[in-house]
Amino acid sequence: MIFRTLPLLASFLIADFVLFRLIPGVDTGAQRTLRYAPVLGLSAVLFVVGLVLTLWPMRLGAASPTSSLPRFSARLLFFTASGSVFFAFLVGKALVFRLDHESVWKDTQSYAAVAEQSLQTSEFWAGERSFTLPLIYRLLGVNRVTLTLEPLKRAISGFQLLLAVASWTALAVITASALKNRWLGPFTFGAILGLGLSLDVSLWDRILLTESVATSLFVLMLALCLFGLLRVGNLRWRRSGGRYVYLLGLGAIIILYSFARDTNAFFLAFCAVLMLAGLLLKSVRRRVALRPYVLVASLLLALFVVQNYTSNQGKRWEFPFFNVLHMRIGPDPAAREFFAARGMPADEATIDLLTKPRRGFFAALETSQEAQHLVQWVERAGKVTYYRYLLSRPAASLMAPIDRARNLISPLSTEYRADDYSIPIWLGLFSQVFFPLPLAIVLPWLGVLIVAAIILGRIEGLGPEWAIPALLLITVYPMMFVVWHGDAIEVERHAFQISLQVRLAGWMMTAFLADASLRRLGTRSALAPPSTLSERPA
Repeated sequence: MIFRTLPLLASFLIADFVLFRLIPGVDTGAQRTLRYAPVLGLSAVLFVVGLVLTLWPMRLGAASPTSSLPRFSARLLFFTASGSVFFAFLVGKALVFRLDHESVWKDTQSYAAVAEQSLQTSEFWAGERSFTLPLIYRLLGVNRVTLTLEPLKRAISGFQLLLAVASWTALAVITASALKNRWLGPFTFGAILGLGLSLDVSLWDRILLTESVATSLFVLMLALCLFGLLRVGNLRWRRSGGRYVYLLGLGAIIILYSFARDTNAFFLAFCAVLMLAGLLLKSVRRRVALRPYVLVASLLLALFVVQNYTSNQGKRWEFPFFNVLHMRIGPDPAAREFFAARGMPADEATIDLLTKPRRGFFAALETSQEAQHLVQWVERAGKVTYYRYLLSRPAASLMAPIDRARNLISPLSTEYRADDYSIPIWLGLFSQVFFPLPLAIVLPWLGVLIVAAIILGRIEGLGPEWAIPALLLITVYPMMFVVWHGDAIEVERHAFQISLQVRLAGWMMTAFLADASLRRLGTRSALAPPSTLSERPA
């Protein structure tokens, strides 16, 4: 029986060699050739380990090699496949990481400035920047002076890379473990890692902004939530001490994720509202305990309130608001009239200020005495007036994110790359598969999955793991609304989580539906009469 596995094992070795032989890396010549040795070496190690696992029962005196070998042969192939996929992910991450150098932006300097503040002051916890990235910079010893040093830049990007690898691996492992069909595991494992390896995700690891850390914390938070959903019915786990460690870890990740970007608090608030709305359904209340979910939803809403308080204290909302005021309100006479009727200065100096180029507009806000009347009004009544303006034109406010769906659901972020090297052909094709951008592909894909999920739910019900992709999809439009109306510049960068939510939900639903389909086929085969199973055509 063991010899039947040898061709498949050899195919893994050949596939590894061919895969990395065809990858055009940034190295050439002998240095490039040296990269293949670890690939073949790891494949050989996986082969030996699998072989030992297969032959070990015979050394222990297994009663029947024929009854024990198939199980261990399957285990051998399973771990070889998963190990090869994981190693390909690591090598791919390293190759994409080497395409660019670290890029520092103006926002990076402001995060480093907050990192210089004392942890005992409100300037750190409720300052001009939310505290997650400044906290990481402080732990790494980064400030505005050391940020100019290449070793510190590499330390930041290295930390972002390691956090990304850990987060995507955790989500891939936990998602694969949710499947009943074991052999779907390596494919699901590879699909999730493929999404994490795509250029649209990986390019942020070299960029010293919030996107890489926020994305990794988002993915890790989803992984931990899925882990908890899969084990909430396990009475032994619920009574173990590990549950409290899990809850503390999840709480810490949620807080760090929320304070990585202020818009993240809205995602958590939307999830809390959906949880409470779901508990209103009798079918849901019969299946779950109310108290834990009400408690979690209440804590998420409380976190939203606290973060908005710190945003007001640090005046973090003012800069995005001035962007909206300058780029959307100022050029619109009807909007200017609405704001002027509620106290915004409407004299010639203010009109001239709003018509200045963006750089001149913000320079005038800091230096011009005439602009201070506008600044004082914004601090006093700007946010409330903007909310009223959006409510006064509900159809236009609701349709604006939909009209910009291409920018919000499929944003192009490659402009942020340092462009040390051109994008390899393999990476472009790979990203088109795992992170497809055209809405003509994404929307039909999701449509088919949603219809299939509804049909499956009507037939046999959906497991708790479906809550994750459901939340990801349902919160897409609310997050589009927040991102579009929350700022007027760099909308594509701010919308990256939305684009990730869509693709991640798609891959998770694809895996869960494939698992359910194979499970139903297996059940039908098991229930079929023996005579039917044994029939052969004459």
